[in-house]
Amino acid sequence: MMLVVGCKKPVSQSVSSPEPEPSLQTNTCMIKEQPCWKIVQALNQTEIVYPTENKVCDPAGKNLCTYKNPVLEEWGISVVRLETFRDGGSKLYKISDGNSQITIFVNHRIGSQEYGQVEISWPDKSGFTFDKEGHLIEQTSAADCVVGDWLCGDFVREINTAFKIRETVAPGLDKPIEQPDGRLLQRECKEEICNYRIYDSELNILGLTPSDRYEENDIYTYHLSDGKKLIFNWQPDSPEHGFLTVVRADGSQKKFDYMGFEVKE
Repeated sequence: MMLVVGCKKPVSQSVSSPEPEPSLQTNTCMIKEQPCWKIVQALNQTEIVYPTENKVCDPAGKNLCTYKNPVLEEWGISVVRLETFRDGGSKLYKISDGNSQITIFVNHRIGSQEYGQVEISWPDKSGFTFDKEGHLIEQTSAADCVVGDWLCGDFVREINTAFKIRETVAPGLDKPIEQPDGRLLQRECKEEICNYRIYDSELNILGLTPSDRYEENDIYTYHLSDGKKLIFNWQPDSPEHGFLTVVRADGSQKKFDYMGFEVKE
């Protein structure tokens, strides 16, 4: 009688691996084939080139500063603007990838719940938000109505704020107005009678020239380089006084009241 003793083959046990940590460089957000967070980290190497010896940039448009960043330049990206805010050191960068300008805001507001977060947005307001460690928090879709750097409703409020400031200015003054966010608007007036409600606020904010504006019966039309038309109604007795109509390149329109709220036709 043979006794067969069998050896039990050990059963391999699979050990579940822990969930991977969120990637610091998500492939969802890329600029010039570089992960966005990598670009954010490289922004710290930006050097300001001052136009004068006193190391002051003139935000009114004269003696503008330029910027050097060898790392970004090697990737085909340039820094075209840098602002530091008096809120604890928040920074706003504008970078160019050769096709469009991209805004990067680094939040260092004292006491802010979003302290350390980084917001990256394209001209159409699509973008991404990262926490201070580089983890993706939110992705934002493109807006359906944008003027310059503003959502259309915000732009109307920006314009009307400029008008309110201008209404308090005596004619003949040639001194920039400092707004709450630190930006300057020129309030130069060379006409005998100045209407500070409508004098070049829109031109200044959008970087337009007088030739971009057409005026008829207190209706002001502006032609933008992206094919949009902005139509402001400044007729004194009109129920739509202060309203803005945005006509997009495809002919579709959106209308906003003087408070920046969309008017549904």
